[in-house]
Amino acid sequence: MAERKNNSVKPRFGKHFLCEEFACPCCGTCLMDRDFMIALNQLRLIAGRPVKINSGYRCAKHNKAVGGASHSQHLVGRAADIVIAGLTLNEMVELAERIDVFHNGGIGVYPQASFIHVDNRGYRARWKR
Repeated sequence: MAERKNNSVKPRFGKHFLCEEFACPCCGTCLMDRDFMIALNQLRLIAGRPVKINSGYRCAKHNKAVGGASHSQHLVGRAADIVIAGLTLNEMVELAERIDVFHNGGIGVYPQASFIHVDNRGYRARWKR
């Protein structure tokens, strides 16, 4: 008898992102905010190139382990640390600023690790670490 292959479909957040890309590395939970994911898909569209997710949802345990802020937007699925293929940090920030949700939310730059943070916290915040 032939072996049956698993044809299950992986959960997606829009055309370009899989839920597993945003899952907490310690517990596998993936609870992302809908408006955040719409904005991130818009960013991917205007970038016209892959957006790598370094960190998405974080449970409290993992957030503490990585030194995340106690009120981090990662804890509520409203943030991601990202790299856009082939772009500098400044170019990534410029693109993120073009998305209303991120322009009116948080954008952080992490030069040592070569990624940016984007979130939809509901008020403007900018930082560089």
